[in-house]
Amino acid sequence: MAVSLATLSFGQRLESQYEFGNSLTKMSTADAKLSNEQGQQVLTTTITRGGGGAGFCEDFANGFDGNNPYGAWTIEDSGDNTIWMMADANSPAGQYSGNATALASETASNGWVIFDCDLYNTGLDPDYVDVIGYLTSPVIDMTEMNAPVVEWYHYYRYCCFSASPFTLEVTVDGGETWTIFSAHGDFAQSANTGSPNPLISAVDISCVAANQEAVQFRFAYNSSSTGGYSHYFWGIDDICLYDNEIADDLEIQQVMNGDIWNWWEYRVTPIEQAIPEADGGLVAGTIFRNNGVNDQTNCVVTIEVLDDAMSVIHTYASEVFDIPANNNSPVCPNQPNDTLYLATGWEPGSTGTYYLRSTISSDQEDSNPDNSTMEKMILYSDADYGHDDENSLNVELTPRFENDEYDPTGYGNWYHCPNEGSVAYGITVVIGTGSDQGAEFEARLYRGTDDSPYDPNSAEFQTNSYWWLDQGFTGTTQYFPFDFEQEIDPMHPYFAAIMLETYSEFELTCMATSNTDTDNSTLIYELSGGGNHVWFGSQTPSPSVRLVFAEWVGVEELGEMNGIDLNQNIPNPATGNTAISYKLEQPTEVRFEIRDLQGRLMDLVIPGVMPTGQHQFDLNISDYSAGLYTYTLITKDNVRLTRRMTVR
Repeated sequence: MAVSLATLSFGQRLESQYEFGNSLTKMSTADAKLSNEQGQQVLTTTITRGGGGAGFCEDFANGFDGNNPYGAWTIEDSGDNTIWMMADANSPAGQYSGNATALASETASNGWVIFDCDLYNTGLDPDYVDVIGYLTSPVIDMTEMNAPVVEWYHYYRYCCFSASPFTLEVTVDGGETWTIFSAHGDFAQSANTGSPNPLISAVDISCVAANQEAVQFRFAYNSSSTGGYSHYFWGIDDICLYDNEIADDLEIQQVMNGDIWNWWEYRVTPIEQAIPEADGGLVAGTIFRNNGVNDQTNCVVTIEVLDDAMSVIHTYASEVFDIPANNNSPVCPNQPNDTLYLATGWEPGSTGTYYLRSTISSDQEDSNPDNSTMEKMILYSDADYGHDDENSLNVELTPRFENDEYDPTGYGNWYHCPNEGSVAYGITVVIGTGSDQGAEFEARLYRGTDDSPYDPNSAEFQTNSYWWLDQGFTGTTQYFPFDFEQEIDPMHPYFAAIMLETYSEFELTCMATSNTDTDNSTLIYELSGGGNHVWFGSQTPSPSVRLVFAEWVGVEELGEMNGIDLNQNIPNPATGNTAISYKLEQPTEVRFEIRDLQGRLMDLVIPGVMPTGQHQFDLNISDYSAGLYTYTLITKDNVRLTRRMTVR
């Protein structure tokens, strides 16, 4: 008799685990985000696993005493065993997470477990303490299990560093040693971002636990990289241990149009940055895994490029290779996913929409061929470089609001140009509709340094521009030119962002595509655990911040469009004083900002409402150091014209 757990409630699974024995099958979510040598990470997707004999299922109907055939759960934490608790009607109940909803597991009504570190720290403000804790299973006999998998429902949020504090740890020697697996599931590691509710995750523990007679596993809020955190929560319920009995199943989790371990991938690429055929052409990456209990031999990954009519226009196949099963892994904890990058030799001949299709096959007959193929839509544009999907901007990124003001905030993406010759003129952004009119922000560009190429907090400032938020900016794509165009060096990565660097009564938000940052290209400016604001990587969304390699509207064109003419200062270079003149075709309110190349405001000149005609004022620059400066004319309607001047 075959039963699909997708059609059974958790309570039915619990009642049926002994009756059906090896007949169970189920769907679950794979462990995700595996770090590699470069510190980049890879996101896995939902996998199909065979559900053999269930070791047990736990729904916490009897609390920590357990509702399973093996016995009670053990809790241990740094708060005298008060941080782990059975959830109540108020959970999560901490100072910062009290507005979060309860875990939406299948059996939440009869009890679920929460590690409520936020509640434990409530009232300790500002003397928060980092906490750790373990929820440990009873001893389980797995001698008859050849490929044990632990699956559970959970829901979490953590603060204040990027790395996840969640691990699943397994012992077969009574706790003398523990084998540690990642346990944050298929939600990308990200400080301050709540996971889906519920998030269903599964970890194959067969490399350590298969056919062992005395196994325990524990949910640990204490990964070796974090040592625990102070805020938010981790809710857990509906834990099942089952035996994977799928024999042969190769699955593709992700297809990339770029090497996401060393650089990044893009949904939209300017055609001038397409890799030439002579240099290997498009790099296609495939993340795959062996979901079965058999080794897969003579595997091949085939890449096809399709045009917008879905016709195949290019094909490339890898050399053959083998993929061992998890239960045969020589390394434990094993990495269930592997990645193959192929230089396909394809170069787009024109801008437009294309599709990248990857298929994996082996000598064995795949029991689920539908998950062995995956497609990715990619676009080649005239000038846009972007990670987001403009058709799926389904989340609005917002700053924290506390003490009647908004935190400093910023949103941006990393970019790399393999080809020489590109010039960045500005960025396009979809400002969120929740943003406040009057918010003053910057469009910024940084370059990674030789010592820390991927650290935006130590990157070299290149150029920027200042903006007042007009309500007409929100909800649609807006172009924000930099004060200076920037030649792009292929040897360095660049970071483009919008940023409000001070506490403000105004809110600045940005639209983004949720849970798509699989290449660590996203950065968000937030409060760190050290109490200062820094750029955080390891985020889940892709902000709608795109780098633009064409001067959409220059100073002269912008002025002509708005009836304004800003002239070059005279004299230039200048010492002592210089004259700045401008012309208005209609009356308007104007002001001038004079800044150095680091963006620091040197002078603010406010003529006010000026009539139609030619105007001029003298600027005293006697206290300026020698160097380059910018002067920007800004109207009430937020038209901005910028020129540069030299002080000797």
